[in-house]
Amino acid sequence: MAITKVLHMSADFENVINSHLDNSINYILQEKKLGEAHLSAGINCMVSGAYEQMMETKEMFGKTGGRQGYHFIISLKPGEGTPQEMYEFAMKFAERAFHNEYEAVVAVHTDKAHIHAHIIINSVNMVTGYKFQYRNGDWKRIYQPITNELCEEYGYFVVPAEYSKEPSNMPRNEYKQNQRFHDFIREDCESLLAISEDTKHFIWLLRELGYEVKEGVHIAVKVPGMKRFARLDTIDKRYARENLEQSIAEAQGREISFPVRTFNTDQYRDRATTPYRERLYYQMRGVRIVEKYRFSSHAARYYKDILWLEKWQEEYIFLCNNNIRSFGDLVDYRIKAGEELDRIGEEQKEIYRQNAALKRKCTTPAGDLEYQMEHLRNERRLERLKKRAKELRKGKGIVEHHMARSINAYLERIGRTHPEESLVIDPAVADVPEYPLAVERLRAELKKQEEQKRQEAEREAERQKQERFRKLYEEMRKKGERLHKKALDLPYGSKYMWEYIDYLDGRMFAPMEKFTIGELTEPFLTYEEFVGQKNQEKEEQWKQEEMEKQKERDRAYSDWNSRSHQRYLEALENSITSRWFQEYSKYLDAEREKAKEEYGIEQLRQPVLSYEEFAERKEKEILAEKALDGEILLSSQIEKQKKSATEPSVLSVDTVILDSNTRQQDDVVGKDATQKIITKKSYERMTDKEKAEWIGISDSDMNGSVQRFKEKMKQIGIQFGSISEMSEAFVNVWKGMEKSSNQSLGSFEKREIR
Repeated sequence: MAITKVLHMSADFENVINSHLDNSINYILQEKKLGEAHLSAGINCMVSGAYEQMMETKEMFGKTGGRQGYHFIISLKPGEGTPQEMYEFAMKFAERAFHNEYEAVVAVHTDKAHIHAHIIINSVNMVTGYKFQYRNGDWKRIYQPITNELCEEYGYFVVPAEYSKEPSNMPRNEYKQNQRFHDFIREDCESLLAISEDTKHFIWLLRELGYEVKEGVHIAVKVPGMKRFARLDTIDKRYARENLEQSIAEAQGREISFPVRTFNTDQYRDRATTPYRERLYYQMRGVRIVEKYRFSSHAARYYKDILWLEKWQEEYIFLCNNNIRSFGDLVDYRIKAGEELDRIGEEQKEIYRQNAALKRKCTTPAGDLEYQMEHLRNERRLERLKKRAKELRKGKGIVEHHMARSINAYLERIGRTHPEESLVIDPAVADVPEYPLAVERLRAELKKQEEQKRQEAEREAERQKQERFRKLYEEMRKKGERLHKKALDLPYGSKYMWEYIDYLDGRMFAPMEKFTIGELTEPFLTYEEFVGQKNQEKEEQWKQEEMEKQKERDRAYSDWNSRSHQRYLEALENSITSRWFQEYSKYLDAEREKAKEEYGIEQLRQPVLSYEEFAERKEKEILAEKALDGEILLSSQIEKQKKSATEPSVLSVDTVILDSNTRQQDDVVGKDATQKIITKKSYERMTDKEKAEWIGISDSDMNGSVQRFKEKMKQIGIQFGSISEMSEAFVNVWKGMEKSSNQSLGSFEKREIR
């Protein structure tokens, strides 16, 4: 025999919150408690670090408050089992009860007359993080039955849960009645599995039988007389929601049979000779018919009365045996039974007095023998009296119960007063109702058939489409092969010949899946059409490029115009003190006209000359003109000195330098004359850059450049009417050179010509 106790450890809010858990683990692991066997183990944890590991699990899931753990104690009967068996017993219990999802510590104590095991589990599931759930009735429904199963395996005496102290706060009679209801539910579920199509049908049949069904994560049922709902998965795991479909499938094809819980009442029909007995008879027969028409009458609502059927049978037999025909006969029997019970009570008291008197008179061995014989006779009389008193009390109880309750036939509850006598009652053949969803299922089946036909038609249409597609593909390839042969016969080097062949090959050898019907029916281009298309594509491409260039030039011009305007605004701010503002404004207007009509993109991207740069340029032009004037005067001095030839040493250093430059220039001119004859007409046709290169103009040698310009002009016969006219011609050539080469005049510095 093994008894299981369950304790819980709450949080300690006065000290350390989890001190109860720590103290409990330390208690069950005491050496004096473990004894010589010293049997202890940790499940999902080490024994030495069990408390710390349990706390880590709580902290990991954020559940350190509330109940800290649960303490299970399994005790064997004194003299029953060994420590090793108790250890195996406890380990199996932990495995079946907690499914290896909790940290636990197991210890076997041998310090008492009875061997017992302690199991302490963490309150937090290490797999799901949920708290351990213990509800009223779990001991009777879950844990003691596990202990009983293990007791049967080890050959120990089994203590049924219903004999425990206050099982779920339910009296024993009520508990036994509840167990009968569970048997009824199990029998009905087994029968319904064979006629159910799915879970919904199964639940619907339960309701048709009269059960009150509660659906959620689990399926629970209740009938009148039950204290609470009963979960189907606790009655049998096969009825759990997740297992129902499999259970229904396994039950299909099984012979359909329904439980018969009533007896055949026809044997009592002949004795129902009075209206009172007849009503009781039809009450029993009505219960029989309710079980026959269990679905239409919702038989589960009357299961409590079916339990009373045996009692009613006993009452009916009692009424017949005691010839009770009316309510008055019940009253008479009650009075007579009461009087007889009183008489039996007095007679029992008299026998007890006689026994006491004889015992007092018993002073000799002969008297003792007489007392023993008389006491034996009195005991036999007492047994007969007690048996008769028991029968009377039972009969009186039946009568009082019969008098207190109102006798209403069950047939009145289902709309009948008296059933026909010819009615054949066979409760095993049930009136199974037609499932309301059968029509919907039929419609669904028809819809499914229509859908299958539609899909078949679609597949046939698709097949025909693929066949047509294949034929078009073959025709397209044949046409392509003919054109390919013609293309190979074209003269070698024909325009777009190889591009046309690649076009034909690309269509002919492409996979069929890449084409649509429209593409397959589209004719091939002939060579002439292909060439025309290519030309048109090139023309379109050229137009597109021109448009892009124009757009880019427009953007560049817009940007240049913005920069030019910004330069103008900057110059305008200082226009009062600016010497060259008017000339700069005209310069910008002239540049704007050129930018609008003449300049390309690269020229438009060049920076716009600022006012300061323009002013510097103007200053350089003036310097150049002054330098040119000084050079002409110097040349006249040289001529005079040559004529006199009397004082050659009077010439200045600059004169000597210029004279040497003149000789060098004459050499260059002579050299040019040997290579190319430059005339006035050819000079005028030359660009400014070519003129500058021919003359030899250089920013680093302005004086030499002026001298070479003068000599070159004289050489080709160009004469100037005045010095200013010659200076203007020189400056124009110089500007053209600068503009062509994008060179600045920054290297030019003012020089004095002595």
